[in-house]
Amino acid sequence: MSCAQGIGAALLAGIFLVGHAAAQSGSRKVGVIPRKGGTVAGTSGEVPGERPLLAIGGIDPVTMAAGSPTGGQMAVTALFDSQVFRFTSDANRKRFQDDPYAYVPTMSGWSPVMWLERRELKPGTAQNAAVHEKRLYLLTDAAEKSTFAAHADKYGAADLLLGGASPVALVEEQKIAPGKAEHEVRFEGWRLRFANAAEREKFFAEPAKYYPTLAGADPVAFAEGQVTMGEPKFASVYKNRLYVMASQENLDKFQGAPKKYSDLDVAEGGVCPVTKKDENRMQMGKYSIGIIHLGRRVLFTSDENRKKFLADPLAYYPPEKKAAAGVP
Repeated sequence: MSCAQGIGAALLAGIFLVGHAAAQSGSRKVGVIPRKGGTVAGTSGEVPGERPLLAIGGIDPVTMAAGSPTGGQMAVTALFDSQVFRFTSDANRKRFQDDPYAYVPTMSGWSPVMWLERRELKPGTAQNAAVHEKRLYLLTDAAEKSTFAAHADKYGAADLLLGGASPVALVEEQKIAPGKAEHEVRFEGWRLRFANAAEREKFFAEPAKYYPTLAGADPVAFAEGQVTMGEPKFASVYKNRLYVMASQENLDKFQGAPKKYSDLDVAEGGVCPVTKKDENRMQMGKYSIGIIHLGRRVLFTSDENRKKFLADPLAYYPPEKKAAAGVP
């Protein structure tokens, strides 16, 4: 059903695991996107919103926020929100663990200037990092960094998904309702707002239901080789998931053939990673038992398998993909 036709876009849990790993940039491609099969252990952003297992190129995020980006050590790492971060010292790791949101790049590392000015999702670089109100932003070059500094309040709000509209209201009531700052959450590198505490708790219970597919990017445009963010007034709900298009034309295309666009973010072709590893069987997971993990929708054959995955997600990354990402 349409959320707004004629009305004219594991939750950041803060759980840490310490171990050996590396990190890699969460880059995103703009324009023509080669669509490949999803991967739970994706080491590059192949779909909008996908985040790599390894974060920010192996650079210590604490040194990056301080303006002197330095590669971290493989033996000094932490796992936060399903991504591995590397640090130059135990002291920096502790600083990160004490206040992770001060060091995790907003918008998963996309440039807020490119997004607001050109409606493009383009990755920033560690060498052009900026801090505003204790939040880290990555810009594409020195000129953009200067632009950001001059208008930090404007660009600092670029990571607010759906323009602050409540995704719960879009799904449950098919209406655009403004969320409130006091009911804000951070999820997958973005911020989402809700009208009240009850809506926020609904999101906590089922983030895969309410989080915009592809981080709010238009699935129709993406299927046609473009990355552009959708708008709440062109939202649609299909099989209990929220999709946001960038135009009425694309909304009509989506609603005319939703199956063509609905599975672009499914990881591993929908195969349950727990069944694959524990039972050596390739079995499709169920859409009703899915989570959002590193920007992908991961499906499971049972709630028990979902719980197993959430308890130790690294255990279910294919060894060859962990090796390619630099994770022992």
